[in-house]
Amino acid sequence: MFGRLCRTVFNSVFTNPYTVSDVPVMDYVNNIPLQRSSDGLLVLYRMGNDCHCILSPLPNSQKTLRVFNISTEMDALSAFQSLSKQLQPFLQTGGRARSREVLQLILDTIRDHPDWTSAHVAVTNGLTECFRHNALLSDVNTQVGSDGLTPLLLACQTGDLATVRELLGCGAKAEVGAANGETVFHYAVCSGNLPLLQVLMGIGRGVGLDVVSVAGETALHVACRLGREDVARELILLGARRDICSSLGWPIHISLKNNQLGCMRVLLEEPGGLCLDGPADNTNNWLHCQLQAKDPKYSGTPLHWVKTVEAVRYLTERPSEVEARSRSGDTPLHVMVMRGRISCALALLAAGAEANAAGHHGDTPLHIAMRLDNLSLIKALMVFGAEIDQPNEIGETPGLLAARCSTGANREILISFLHCAGISRCLPTGIVTLSSQSPPIRPTPPVKASPGIGFEDFIAVSAVVGSLSRGFDTVDSAPKPRGARVLCLDGGGMRGLVLIQLLLAVEKAAGCPAKDLFDWIAGTSTGAILALGIAREKSLVYLRALYFRMKDLVFQGSRPYDSAPLDRFLREEFGENTHMTDIQTPRVLLTGVLADRHPAELHLFRNYDPPNTGHEPHYCPLTPFKPVTQPSDQLIWMAARSSGAAPTYFRQMGRFLDGGLLANNPTLDALTEIHEVNKALRVEGKMDLVVPPAIVLSLGTGKPPQEKVCGVDVYRPTGPIDVVRTVFGARELGRMLVDCCTESEARMVDRARAWCEMISVDYHRLSPQLTADVMLDEVQDAMLIDMLWDTQMYIYKQKDNIKRIAESLLRYAPP
Repeated sequence: MFGRLCRTVFNSVFTNPYTVSDVPVMDYVNNIPLQRSSDGLLVLYRMGNDCHCILSPLPNSQKTLRVFNISTEMDALSAFQSLSKQLQPFLQTGGRARSREVLQLILDTIRDHPDWTSAHVAVTNGLTECFRHNALLSDVNTQVGSDGLTPLLLACQTGDLATVRELLGCGAKAEVGAANGETVFHYAVCSGNLPLLQVLMGIGRGVGLDVVSVAGETALHVACRLGREDVARELILLGARRDICSSLGWPIHISLKNNQLGCMRVLLEEPGGLCLDGPADNTNNWLHCQLQAKDPKYSGTPLHWVKTVEAVRYLTERPSEVEARSRSGDTPLHVMVMRGRISCALALLAAGAEANAAGHHGDTPLHIAMRLDNLSLIKALMVFGAEIDQPNEIGETPGLLAARCSTGANREILISFLHCAGISRCLPTGIVTLSSQSPPIRPTPPVKASPGIGFEDFIAVSAVVGSLSRGFDTVDSAPKPRGARVLCLDGGGMRGLVLIQLLLAVEKAAGCPAKDLFDWIAGTSTGAILALGIAREKSLVYLRALYFRMKDLVFQGSRPYDSAPLDRFLREEFGENTHMTDIQTPRVLLTGVLADRHPAELHLFRNYDPPNTGHEPHYCPLTPFKPVTQPSDQLIWMAARSSGAAPTYFRQMGRFLDGGLLANNPTLDALTEIHEVNKALRVEGKMDLVVPPAIVLSLGTGKPPQEKVCGVDVYRPTGPIDVVRTVFGARELGRMLVDCCTESEARMVDRARAWCEMISVDYHRLSPQLTADVMLDEVQDAMLIDMLWDTQMYIYKQKDNIKRIAESLLRYAPP
């Protein structure tokens, strides 16, 4: 008895009484029906304690379908009356509804959506043949439920093209929208069916294509939110407007908000459509319209909405305004800092965003980063020139916020930097000292001088009058010293950012571009690229941004890298057909290695004819070599590529390898070249053209920290332990050999300094100590920012020395 009770409870709770099943016809032959439908297709029987609803069996059929099995007769009669009407169109129209699977789908749909008409049920289950029934035709435009869906809207949502065509043929109206304001196009976008969009566009010429729903979306907005770029492209081709600004913004804002970069590209690249500022036949017009579109809530441009570095780079490569202001006065950089998106912030800085732009309440991005105590963002902003002493509207400087808001390890690093930079610069306006033991001391207001001319003024006026009486020819009568100013740039791959940061400091101290500070520029590898960039009058800020773009374009995959992206990059930057001799000033000297011979030789790429030294060849060749191309025939991009053809990183460039193999620090080679040029001029009797070197500025790409090496011994092993030692020794020995070949610090610097001192040349070397060894192909932003942070700390410590270097360079400037 307990078992029967459990089975009864299980069947009543867990068994669906509306499960369609096959039943024998003979079970019902001798029973009297409780009720029949008007068309006789459904019959209700009492079978023991239950009521069964079955389909009227076909002639000569042994089985039929049981529609439901309900124990209570009252409930069974009610269900029978309802189903008789709802199933009638399906059972009368065709044979598919009499299959167990289809009938089960119909029943489940009816039970899940009791307010739906038979037309809605037919759409959901793809029963297009049923629309021939009058009952379905009468409901073809009926809206049901709180959503107000018509059968056509439902068919568009499922993407059933055949059903949509059948409904349109039956008189369904495409202009009837749902209760939420969405049209057939909104629902068709969700399905992603492109032919369906084309069919709908042909009905009523796209009525509802640009309708804004209650949620503030057009069909194009929906496509951008869902990331359906193929659908977005099709909508634009069909005439959808990209310039409709709803409460959510433009479609481009929606695509960026949801990080749908494919849709963003479609919106910016696909021609056609209209723009608020004018017709779309002007490409620049609609593109500018999209890039400068402002959302209604924050008045932010697409750059304010970006979430990934890919989107930032894509937009900044087009005419986007990186300094665009939102309603609160913030730039995209302010927003990226507030959101903690360091990669996006770094990409904006690399694209030329102003690090000191004053936004809401006068805050710069550095103010915001200091409040957030985000050390990574602080470092990124500082190395891109953010001022630590710029006050906001209430007089707070980022330095003061650092002292107030920073905690833990960050505080120690920032306080150390503030002391290095000069802590008095970090105080609010009027405060001259900062001490933890005493309150800030404000300066005493200056005493106003009495009006009139004092004794000091009289002496000054007398001195001016005296100089005027002696004539203007005595002013600066001493001739300016004559001598060449030489810049030498080491190799180092991505560590070339260190060279740029050092040159920016020198440039700032001198107050003029780097190109005007030097008469000779020598470079190796990455230094060669910078030398050419400076000679081609590219700003250092641009070159710094160039490096951040280059790393993701060039260093893709694993070593050795494909050389094609690097070749393409150099051609785009320096020109396809620009020759070395197209650079007039300064004189440029790039190092390379002729690797088509053994022993290999150092080769110098020049923008002038090489000097005739009269020396014998270094080696006697067994076979004649192909002569080296002259400067007038050397392409700039190929010279840069040849100087940077680092083994195991890139393939060799023709017969050239990286100049760093023989001259990673080109100082001595540059001085030797200048000596040989002057010697040749003396031989030719052109004494007036002889200009000996006067000052040499050698810039390094940073000194990595020294590491302890356990052993470099490589020998024949006699046991398992010896095998391990030999393997590790060989690895360390390989590293050591590479380091020795490319050495640019230590004794290399000592030799250059001694060489200059012997010939009375002013020698200066700048190369920061790095806290980590940065690889030549480093692409991680965090590592590069830390490297530049070390460089910036070094610059602050060397600020007096850098000032003296700038003064010396200006002193030797030609009149």
